[in-house]
Amino acid sequence: MSHSKLIPSSIKVDPKAITDWIRLGSSITGTAIATGLGAHFPGIEGAMVGSVMSPIIIETFASIGADIKQSILGDRERVRVGAAFSYALSKINQRVQNGEQPRTDGLFNGDSNERSASQEILEGALQFAQREFEELKIKHYGYLVANIYFESNIDRGYANLLLRLADKLSFRQLTMLELLANSAKFELIKRRKPLPGTELLYTLSTSNKVGFSTQAPLKSSKADLALEVEEMKQMGVIAELEFKLEFMIPSDHFVNLGLTKVGRTLRDLMELSEIDEKYILENAEWLRYIESSN
Repeated sequence: MSHSKLIPSSIKVDPKAITDWIRLGSSITGTAIATGLGAHFPGIEGAMVGSVMSPIIIETFASIGADIKQSILGDRERVRVGAAFSYALSKINQRVQNGEQPRTDGLFNGDSNERSASQEILEGALQFAQREFEELKIKHYGYLVANIYFESNIDRGYANLLLRLADKLSFRQLTMLELLANSAKFELIKRRKPLPGTELLYTLSTSNKVGFSTQAPLKSSKADLALEVEEMKQMGVIAELEFKLEFMIPSDHFVNLGLTKVGRTLRDLMELSEIDEKYILENAEWLRYIESSN
């Protein structure tokens, strides 16, 4: 089915169903995103950056935006919804500006008896954002929705699973997904350096030996973080990896963990690479394996 067949020849939406949410969210997103989306323009064309965005996207956001306006929300809840709304629109606009087009596999199709999957996904993300007290996650809800709208390999069921996982994971757990996806960059395994001229002897002496860490096991030194790691394993976003090192890591450390396929998909679609590294480094200090010099 061609993309043109998915787009109605004309749409009638209330501009305020979009622009009001963008304005509300600006206290979290900042003025740059609000201005970039044309939040202060009175017409729908301005709000959509000169009508660059697909009409079917406009219709989806206007429909859900109008529905949620009817809900009884607290002031801060409205700000969170508006922020997620804005981040999603901004990311969609960015991808369209880069020459990409939204998927054309029926995600945006709906009828009088059943609304479209795109509307369902957007509403779910905005509802999660509404009650999300960890506001550093809000941006990533928006990114998740926006990127799903372009990735045809994510069907309705998978999209809803990813939304539920995003809701259940704490912000710290999201930082750990990014950390484990970049274990080399953040040096999760730190070997002691051999003395000059003893490199071969050092390699032979440590081969297949159990290493010793200068840190106490995570389960006793940072029990709360250890619990969150175990929780992530139960959710299926991380798992123990099978890889060979020239020395063995004790079982009470977590540096042998990596992202599952679902975990990596979630990390990519939520664009967790945008998390400020200061939050990631806080956890790296606890998860890092530092070999003792003994």
